[in-house]
Amino acid sequence: MRRGRLEDGDVLLYKDGAYIGRTSLVGRGFPHHECAVNEHVFRLRGMPDCLPTHLLYLWLSDDVTVQRVRSLNSNAAQPELNQRKLRELEVLLPSYALALTFEGMVEPVFSTALDLANSNRVLSGLRDLLLPKLVTGEIDVSGLDLDALTEAGTA
Repeated sequence: MRRGRLEDGDVLLYKDGAYIGRTSLVGRGFPHHECAVNEHVFRLRGMPDCLPTHLLYLWLSDDVTVQRVRSLNSNAAQPELNQRKLRELEVLLPSYALALTFEGMVEPVFSTALDLANSNRVLSGLRDLLLPKLVTGEIDVSGLDLDALTEAGTA
């Protein structure tokens, strides 16, 4: 299963079904520390010397590009992209210096976003684990100062 294994900086492009043209960014353990894609997703990698990862991701996420990608649909019954058509998309590339400057500016923002996405995943798991125990009374919260917990959570 080496072929579809994801690495930090991979950009995923959904190539069929209802999510055709939708993108995701892999990094810092998001969406999982180890995962792989199947045949419904293109795994794309930026080229550091001209099209860095974050620039590729943002370009593919742009509404105009999404519409261009969706217009490449090669199947009326089930929307689908193929590699040949995707390679026909033209990309306006910035100079190396501009791409490098841009990447340096947006990398911290993406790092924070990926860290927050990972935190959300962990918190969702904890919620899913604790909620049934709270509902059934397996965990007793009658002695907790919920107002203090709420204030602490918003601080």
